[in-house]
Amino acid sequence: MISIIGAGPAGSYLASLLEGDVRIFDYKEEIGRPIQCTGVLTNGFQSYIKEKKFIDNKIYNIELNSKNNKHTVKLKKPEFIIDRHKYDNYLLENAIDRGVKFYPKHMLKNFSRNKINFTNSKSYRTDIMVGADGPVSKVNKIAGIQNKKYWIAKQIKVKYKTDPHTYRVFFDIPDFFSWVVPENENIARIGCASSKNVNNHFKNLIKKLNVKEKNIIEHQGALIPKYHPLQKYSKDNVYLIGDAASQVKSISGGGLLPSIRAGNALANALNNNKSYHSELSDLRRTLNLNYLTRKFLNNLTEKDYDTLINILKQYKLDKLDRDDLNISDFVKPKLISFSLKTIMRNFS
Repeated sequence: MISIIGAGPAGSYLASLLEGDVRIFDYKEEIGRPIQCTGVLTNGFQSYIKEKKFIDNKIYNIELNSKNNKHTVKLKKPEFIIDRHKYDNYLLENAIDRGVKFYPKHMLKNFSRNKINFTNSKSYRTDIMVGADGPVSKVNKIAGIQNKKYWIAKQIKVKYKTDPHTYRVFFDIPDFFSWVVPENENIARIGCASSKNVNNHFKNLIKKLNVKEKNIIEHQGALIPKYHPLQKYSKDNVYLIGDAASQVKSISGGGLLPSIRAGNALANALNNNKSYHSELSDLRRTLNLNYLTRKFLNNLTEKDYDTLINILKQYKLDKLDRDDLNISDFVKPKLISFSLKTIMRNFS
């Protein structure tokens, strides 16, 4: 028996791939709310999920904005803005259709090696436990697998006119960024994330974009777990996946596609008695590159970002594929020189 705590996309997608008896538990009755995500899915998800009824919009460009400069990068493949409520429920329904049993309104209390206890006084036996219960995973806390750190994200859904096919990014926060993600030409998801002072950053963003309070449809917020190359994903018969495992791209904070890739890795490991850590090798390679890039970006000043965007303009780095970033994509003389100067400055 495999028991999954959390019926979000990571848990539900994994459940649909597993063999044998599988159960999903979640403390909610309605899955997919409240919204805690920008809802950007990169193109690579189509290799795993064919259904697209949860897509709100397609993105073809990313506009990069520094204090005094900007540049629009064209994407090699379109990316997708999804309705998280529809997406989460599609994955859960798909798992149920495959024979997975779903137990809503089950809040985890504690567990031992082979028994799970819930706050509604119900208990269940299990052979394997999977924590898919989000950034502040109680499964992780009880098992003691990871020590977590976070970015705090704040976002609104708002009536706001913008290019419906362009995702706008603002490098205006020391350790992350701000964004405008269009649902369509009249509605956008606007927000930012940071390790600290996120409320001040958010107020400055709203003021800069001239967002009217009366046009705000919904306030949203979330914690984004920070990935680290040395983190662990399992202990004894307990496994972590998705945000619970901090499987998040450090450049963008995106965790939707990593959770899909991790689901395939964990399913293959459990179905075929393989090592989860080994099955994650390709995903870890991607996340490690993201981690190193974020470390570099966090050392840039406003002036550095102005310079960086100028360099990107010169090289015309179009047809970017965010699912397939390679060091070779950035091996350009001026980029290398800029990177070395920045690195040396921080060592001086």
